[in-house]
Amino acid sequence: MEGRTFLESARLLLATPAEANRRSAVGRADFAVLNEARSALDRWRFSLPPNVVADDDNVSAFLLVPNTDLLRVVDALTRLKQNRRDADNAITGSGIFADDIEAKRLLLLAEIGIDLLDQIENHPARRAIAIADIRAARP
Repeated sequence: MEGRTFLESARLLLATPAEANRRSAVGRADFAVLNEARSALDRWRFSLPPNVVADDDNVSAFLLVPNTDLLRVVDALTRLKQNRRDADNAITGSGIFADDIEAKRLLLLAEIGIDLLDQIENHPARRAIAIADIRAARP
């Protein structure tokens, strides 16, 4: 399943106003970008070591190289991960999930992250540079 399909789940959750739905939508948005980033790494013939879980931290660390495009993807992953953790773990008060403003902003951030991955993928020179930068940073 493509990671971006989680965006539709996030949109459906946001269509029914409730704090729990807003919190859950943030998680779906995070996993959409995470899975798209993992898929890009697979297409580019990179894999995490066999004993490493492909989660936000490890995928972000893999992409954390001196490349503006990839750094922007890492930024989206990092911000979505932190907000997902807050959404899942903050049990006192609604905070930023009292309305849908922040959840919609985070959904947009996920869409931007996926769009950036698509731009890299669809532009041979950008893709080649991203791949070369990852190779140069990996042993």
